[in-house]
Amino acid sequence: MSIAAISYCHSFGLKSSTKNCLIFVDDSNLIYPVGSNTILYNIETKIQKFISSSSKSEEIICYAISNNHKYFAISERSEKPVATIFDMFSLRRKKVITLPDTESKEFISMGFSYDAKMIATLTGTPDWTAYLWIWDKTKIVASVKCIINIPTQMKLKKDLTNTNAQTTVSQDSKVLIANNMHSISSASYINNSSLNDNKFKSSKSTYEKSKSDYNQNILNAQINEISINPIDQFQILVIGNQIFRLYKYLEGTLKQVPLPKIENRNYLSHVWTCHGQIIVGTDDGHILIFENNGDLKQDINNTVGPENTVVGVSSLMLFKNSLMAGCTNSSIVLYERTSITTNINNKNINLQNCEQFEKVKEFTLNTEIPTSVISLSINPSEDTIVCATSNNQIFSVMSVNSEFKSDETRFELLSQPFHYGKIYSLDTCIRKPLLVTCGSDKSIRIWNYLENTNEITKFFNDDIYSVSLHPSGLNILAGFSDKLRLMNILIDDLKPYKEFNIRGCKECKFSNGGQYFAAAYRNCVHIFSTWSFENLCSLKGHSSKIQSIYWSLDDNYIITSGIDGAVYQWSLKDMIRGECKRGSESFLKSCLYTSAICSNDCKKNYAVGSDKTLKEIQDSQITKELISDVVYTKLAISNSGTMLFVGTITGALRVVKFPLMETKVCEYQEHKAHSDAITALCTSADDKYLFSAGMDGSIYMYKVYDRETKITQRKKEEILSDEILVSRTDAEEQVIMLSDLRKKVEDLKMENEYQLRLKDMNCNEKIKEVTGKLLQEIDSLKMATALIKSEKEKEENKFTEDINQEKIKHLNEINELENIHREKIVAEFDKYKALELKTSELQEGWKNQISLLNEEKNNTLKELTTQYDIKLKSKQDEILKLQSDIKKLHDEFEETIKETEEDADIEILELKHMYEKRLKDEKEIGLKLKSENGIMKKMFNSLQNEIDSHKIDISKMNVEETKLHNIIKNLEKDISSFKKEIQERDETIRDKEKRIYDLKKKNQELEKFKFVLDYKIRELKNQIEPREREIESMTDQIKEMDNELEHYNKINSNLELVIDDYKLKLNASEKEVNLEKENVLAIASTIKRFKIELSECMQYIMEPKLLKQHIKRLYHKYCTESEKIETIQADIQQEYFRQRDYLEKTISSLRKKVKKDKEFNRTSNYNFMKENITLVREINYLRRAAKKNQFMNNNKNNITLPKCLPTVQQTISVENTS
Repeated sequence: MSIAAISYCHSFGLKSSTKNCLIFVDDSNLIYPVGSNTILYNIETKIQKFISSSSKSEEIICYAISNNHKYFAISERSEKPVATIFDMFSLRRKKVITLPDTESKEFISMGFSYDAKMIATLTGTPDWTAYLWIWDKTKIVASVKCIINIPTQMKLKKDLTNTNAQTTVSQDSKVLIANNMHSISSASYINNSSLNDNKFKSSKSTYEKSKSDYNQNILNAQINEISINPIDQFQILVIGNQIFRLYKYLEGTLKQVPLPKIENRNYLSHVWTCHGQIIVGTDDGHILIFENNGDLKQDINNTVGPENTVVGVSSLMLFKNSLMAGCTNSSIVLYERTSITTNINNKNINLQNCEQFEKVKEFTLNTEIPTSVISLSINPSEDTIVCATSNNQIFSVMSVNSEFKSDETRFELLSQPFHYGKIYSLDTCIRKPLLVTCGSDKSIRIWNYLENTNEITKFFNDDIYSVSLHPSGLNILAGFSDKLRLMNILIDDLKPYKEFNIRGCKECKFSNGGQYFAAAYRNCVHIFSTWSFENLCSLKGHSSKIQSIYWSLDDNYIITSGIDGAVYQWSLKDMIRGECKRGSESFLKSCLYTSAICSNDCKKNYAVGSDKTLKEIQDSQITKELISDVVYTKLAISNSGTMLFVGTITGALRVVKFPLMETKVCEYQEHKAHSDAITALCTSADDKYLFSAGMDGSIYMYKVYDRETKITQRKKEEILSDEILVSRTDAEEQVIMLSDLRKKVEDLKMENEYQLRLKDMNCNEKIKEVTGKLLQEIDSLKMATALIKSEKEKEENKFTEDINQEKIKHLNEINELENIHREKIVAEFDKYKALELKTSELQEGWKNQISLLNEEKNNTLKELTTQYDIKLKSKQDEILKLQSDIKKLHDEFEETIKETEEDADIEILELKHMYEKRLKDEKEIGLKLKSENGIMKKMFNSLQNEIDSHKIDISKMNVEETKLHNIIKNLEKDISSFKKEIQERDETIRDKEKRIYDLKKKNQELEKFKFVLDYKIRELKNQIEPREREIESMTDQIKEMDNELEHYNKINSNLELVIDDYKLKLNASEKEVNLEKENVLAIASTIKRFKIELSECMQYIMEPKLLKQHIKRLYHKYCTESEKIETIQADIQQEYFRQRDYLEKTISSLRKKVKKDKEFNRTSNYNFMKENITLVREINYLRRAAKKNQFMNNNKNNITLPKCLPTVQQTISVENTS
């Protein structure tokens, strides 16, 4: 008994409500949210890594990444706002930022500084406060409350009364009027013309009733984004609905920077340029470029389509010299930076710092519904762009180069099309690795969970509530709002096969064997046969809607649960007779059951519902009831019966300890996957994978590790089939296409062979010319080399003579230099001795001078000391006077200090009260930290041991890293060589393109001679016509044979009907045999009674009269009836044996006939196939003969043609291809 282990394997989906939901980490890795987790997706390998959120997290709100791509921040909604900063290389948490003293629950936006040392965060409602952090120390540098400039009450009254005169209404009053102060949208913009008089009246009444709540409702959903200036890390920008504010960190606080008058708009997105400019997008289709001081530099109208309709800007991105804007109508607009030129004295001069953006290209995304592009991102090497839409789709462009602006470049789906909206149902099959889902987007999607791909996506006009996959993986059962449909799975489509009149089927399920399927309609479950589509039985017992259907492994039982609080187990053993018995039942009015399953032995049922408990039901009684803190929504049990999985309303998946314990508390392991309730759970047939779907539109796939199953069982691999259903029309079209393509291939082969021959001829001629030229050049070079050799020998002789002369001169010069050097050494030695004598004399003179100077020095010192003593006395007198002056000034200074201290004390007291509160809170935190410190020390010791072991592993990894570096160097060398080869091949391609151009010219000349050859082609066609007639006669024969085949098939069907009649007769005879057996039993019972009465008559042996009376009574009672029965029985037996012999003879004769007919049909079909094959061969032979005759006739006719004209065979093939 243990808890099974599961791990995340793959996920399908996107949480588009997260701000900045798409971010590139490096050139190939992308980060995006799915449910409650963050996915690190590799574009090249298509492998996902999961970054799980914290245990108390409710939802992922926004992302932020540093400019150097080293750090990554995730904001999560919790009891208090939390932001976690990760190291992107190790994917480990670096710091966690929280705000304990706030009423808001999340940071709605974040932004790193350029050096990644600081981060700006913005809390949501009701605080709306911006914080500037040094995140490495979790220290708040400054904070400011972003209060909105609310229009005055008088201004609002004027706006309400003078609506016809004004052209625009302030955004705050619009939102208040349109939504009646109940919900305010951040992206709503309402024109004055669309507002009715009723709305103005309701707004006046609400204004008079709730003046106090006005400011709070206006603040809701106002601020959208926050960021830090890349040039100045102490400057912050905040944008939102009618908000555009710059804050500067000065004197320990964030102070608002005064800006010029800016028009009130709903600012949705923004981006900073490298020069500190701000580019902002609005919901009314304007892209505004501001300077750092708030001056408007450029106003761009974001127009889309041929009609130039203005569309809102929901996202912005800068790269290279371009600006990309994501719009609210499934389109992306590309702008390019251009410099302004002016004419001065008829000369074009580029003005510096005067650049503007101009529209270059427009992209439209292929989406099912019009959506807005909410996020744009580009990788560091700027060659791949990705974007996310509000309907949970990810699009990408992989090659951003010079051809990016061409019409051919389009945004395509990055991986697969995901669901948008709720997912209602999910199911798997046995024979294929397929997963089917349906959702509120009116689509059915089939996924391959081994290849992690989307096989088929099909949209419908009606709502789809439930879906089930046949165990073979070839059929789908789907519950639509109008009907229940059984569909075939084709290569790329779902084709309806059968429809059932069941409306709004919320639950349907195939049996494990696939021979039955069950469908719920309101409070009844109908069971149908998959092959005959008969309604075998209907399960009636629920009083309200049924929520779940579950088949047992052997398909003998079915478990249903409903909103009425009932769980029923139905026995289907007698379903062929139309009888379905209710085996066990459990009824609890206080619980609305959502899911129910049973164990493998069908003795225990498990159910979950609205009462936050997991129940075990046995023999119609609740034996175990495990309490939980969350409402359970779905249940799933493994096919081995050893693992139990539970889905919750919060989106978490729990693996429960199974079998259930006697305790009331449930033991489990929780895995946070979805951000909303789990709507479907199921396991694969081999219990290796677990699948879950949720209300958030995401699908999660987990790997399951059962600790109790044997290793041999886990290693067994199931044989998966590759069968696919194809419609007959598609198959016939493909056969026709293949035949046409084969003909084209044969024609192309002939053309290519002829062209190759021509090329060989040309090449041989060129080779001969080149070889002749080369031989001539070789002869001339041989003559030149002979002359050069003779000149070389002459120059060598001259060179040896010159060298000998130079050697003699060199020896003479060396001897002369040696003699001169010796003379100089002797003279220098004499000079050295004279200098030694002079130095000794000078040293004696210097000693005498030093003694005289010391005496003079002592005398001068005595004189100077007397002079400076006199000066000291005068200076001391002056110092005393100055000290008295300083005392006077000090008294004046103390008076001023007292005055200032009194003012400062008042301020200090106020600050003291503030900081004392903080000290108390910090002391309490300190006590908690001390208690946690002891625990952490123990943890530290254990972790230190682990660190030592990890260091050993790291040393090993470093060795491997060096090896990998060497491999990388070798691969880089190979890459350089391959690049050279590519360049060479490009050159050869250019040469071939030139040749192709020449050949095209020749083709144009050949077309001129086409008219000459038409006459000959007509003659050849006349020769082919009789052959075609023969082919037609052969086809007629084939059709007659097909008719004969149909006749034989009809005979076979008639014989089958005769066999069915005989089967019915056999059943009747069996019934008669049963009646005879009953008669025999009745006779045996009468004989027993007769014997008993005879034994009673033996008492009257001594009294003959009484004995005679009793025997007469027995005779009248038994003898008359027995004679009739014996006569009747004899006739019946004779008739029975006669009919039996006749039926047995007829059955044996019919069997012989069926065998003979089968053998005859086989032989006839085989003969037909042989004849068809021979006919096809003859047709092919005749075609080849026709081509040969055509070729020979063309050669016989002597027509003078130019050299560039090809053969007749080529022209015929060219005409056929045209």
